[in-house]
Amino acid sequence: MPGGAPRDGQRPGRGRDIEGDEMVQDPECKVYVPIARAVTRKVGGETAYFCSEDCAKKYVKGMR
Repeated sequence: MPGGAPRDGQRPGRGRDIEGDEMVQDPECKVYVPIARAVTRKVGGETAYFCSEDCAKKYVKGMR
């Protein structure tokens, strides 16, 4: 269910694809990516997951 809404009991922005890999939603562009391939940044004390370095940079820059 890539790109679909999270199932009950899951945190928003997280889901599972049909192979069972955990999927996370990029807060900048809203694309779902496998957590193992996601670019990470600490934002507000929490880990944020991104589809690319470009999205991570745009998001962090927009937080300032």
